[in-house]
Amino acid sequence: MIIVWGAVPFVALSLYAALTQVPGEVLEAASLDGAGGLKRFWFITVPYIRSILVVLVILQIIWDLRVFAQIYALQTIGGVRETTNTIGVYIYNESMASGKLGTGGAISVILVAIMLAISAYYIRLTLKQEDDQ
Repeated sequence: MIIVWGAVPFVALSLYAALTQVPGEVLEAASLDGAGGLKRFWFITVPYIRSILVVLVILQIIWDLRVFAQIYALQTIGGVRETTNTIGVYIYNESMASGKLGTGGAISVILVAIMLAISAYYIRLTLKQEDDQ
């Protein structure tokens, strides 16, 4: 997966902010109970920051799907098209470059359906967490 480098500072800062919100008392209690570093992280820290992780993953997927100009420009100056295609470039090549507008439209609709499913999962997860609190 291609990482949108412009989003790396946002993701890093968001993760840092989430990690600072984990209560130190809970981590200290877990360490007194004998939990090691990996168990504290997996069973204490991750549940505290799960909602932020889900949001960041969904945003990263959306940002990665939007990458077009950089990949297309690099492919036109000598990049290997078959191994460096992203979904946006693939849709463009299928519809505009080859004239198969129906195929490009179908791929786009499938992509929108996938993104709607991911967003619905996130919304359901968020509502479930609000009900539990």
